[in-house]
Amino acid sequence: MIARGLLVDTLTEFRWYLLPMLAMVALFVVVASMSRLNEVVFVALCLAPLIIFVVLNLRVGIFVLILALFINLQYGFTASGWFSVILLMSYLVSREGDLSIDFKHPLMMPIVVYLASVLPSLLNLTRPYPALLHLYNLVAMLLIVCIIGSQVLSLDDIRKYMGWYFLLTAASSIDVIVRITLSGRRDFGFAGIMFVDYAGLGTVCAFTLMLLNRGSKKFWYGMLTLLFVAALILNQTRSIWVVTAVSLALAILYFIRRAEAYGYARRKLVVVFASVVVFIIGFYGIAEVITPKIAERTTEIVSSKRQAFDPSGLPTNSIVTRLLIWQTAINAFAAHPIIGIGAYSFPIESRSYRTIPLYLYKRYVQGLSPHTTHLAVLVETGLVGMMGFLFFMYGVLRMSFSSMRADQPPELRQYSAALGWSTVYIALSMVVTDAWLWGHGIILMSIILGFNVALHRLRNSTMTQVNHAAQPHIILT
Repeated sequence: MIARGLLVDTLTEFRWYLLPMLAMVALFVVVASMSRLNEVVFVALCLAPLIIFVVLNLRVGIFVLILALFINLQYGFTASGWFSVILLMSYLVSREGDLSIDFKHPLMMPIVVYLASVLPSLLNLTRPYPALLHLYNLVAMLLIVCIIGSQVLSLDDIRKYMGWYFLLTAASSIDVIVRITLSGRRDFGFAGIMFVDYAGLGTVCAFTLMLLNRGSKKFWYGMLTLLFVAALILNQTRSIWVVTAVSLALAILYFIRRAEAYGYARRKLVVVFASVVVFIIGFYGIAEVITPKIAERTTEIVSSKRQAFDPSGLPTNSIVTRLLIWQTAINAFAAHPIIGIGAYSFPIESRSYRTIPLYLYKRYVQGLSPHTTHLAVLVETGLVGMMGFLFFMYGVLRMSFSSMRADQPPELRQYSAALGWSTVYIALSMVVTDAWLWGHGIILMSIILGFNVALHRLRNSTMTQVNHAAQPHIILT
């Protein structure tokens, strides 16, 4: 129902553009395939009509930016990173030459402080080009939050964009379930390794909307929640299991405490949460039959029967390989504790700080990031950068919880809660991954924060109108 409504609305609104665009794409593909071009030029030519289409319509641009999150291709930047540039072009076209961007929103100061705290680390770069190039990730975050926050002007738009995200995550989840069921091996599907965070964030968001809706919407959001959970269990990414479970538990406790504000009986919330737990336990048992290695991975961390290294001297599980990276990262921080070794530079500078055997370094550390956001920030931007980052995250969470507690119409409250708990998921996920500061991760986080800013503006506008209607003698200037 949700997916069908989204597709019908999208096709109806853009019907005059879709057929010409598809015809142009087909023509470009035929012409490009008849020429001897390298794959990059070929893809660029094939995407040219789509890029033109996106540039001419900002709303389509946001839809395509969300779609790009699920394109597991990278050339310098991820697909979503490149499309964020096109989104900026689309914004400028929609403003008819007006180059100004609305920077007035509650997250502006936290983002600017974080960006400023990163800059001193650039003094320690020994190979500046790659790191400076990746700084675009932070610039893209600022631009996306400002553009989406100022240009998404209705709750209906937010509902459609979130529905599009749910639809793509559902398709990716089905792909993962089918692949794992057929092969018996771990798989991340067409979305790539970021799938686990897409599904984890989708679980928290869909579960929140399930709790706060009634009728058919509750059913469909519930089905999405179960689909995402099933895919996560089969995928066997243990850290995301923990992050998702903690996020859901915190959300339930919050809603139980504030049940009256959401018009919910506490007993019903407890029943819903218990039902989800029963489903997860039941499906986990089924998943063990489909992929017996799930039980082994679940107990791997606490098992005392396995040695850290095998007879050949190689680690036996991912926890040990993470420890090898973390030891190298701690060495780097000890060498440059104040401003760090340079933003986004650990993968290319880690060799200078290794103390582990070279064969282990080359196999498990070289070219990799620290795999946890806080350690990555501390190592690469030092204590200065960490202070800026903590201020940024405080601003994000403060705005999220303020939005959830604010006086607002019921439907706005639903989406404030869904997006608010999405930011809580991101904050918790940062403990186990550093993917939220680059690539698809930072683009997704920026989109979520942009929606939060848009909701903030919608709520202020709505409440201003309500207050004005209640007190017609007041003139707004």
